[in-house]
Amino acid sequence: MKNSVLVILFLFGMIACSDRETESSVETVTEVGLDWKKWKMKREGNYPFREEMYMEVLYSDSLRTLSKTQILDLLGKPDRTNGEYIYYVIDESNLGFWTLNSKSLVFKFTTADSVEWIKLHE
Repeated sequence: MKNSVLVILFLFGMIACSDRETESSVETVTEVGLDWKKWKMKREGNYPFREEMYMEVLYSDSLRTLSKTQILDLLGKPDRTNGEYIYYVIDESNLGFWTLNSKSLVFKFTTADSVEWIKLHE
């Protein structure tokens, strides 16, 4: 009887620990407090919500702790990649096929796929 009680307590402890790990990773991602569906939304070739959201992404300490895979899952497919760099267009003005002005959020990753830095490119 005592052994079965110990086994049950042990299992409850394991379940409680695994829930805390899941909650902390979710808190890290949602700490920024952004609507990630709006971030990914594209209308007529533009991202209408990124201009008002990019500062929180740029200065987020919690995003800097995520891996490349986690960033891609959260922010969606980047608009451009170049080796260890990924680019998310914030705003772009075009004249026909020529880009007149562009603002992008750039992530640089280390060889271990962790964030090295995040910068705004204009």
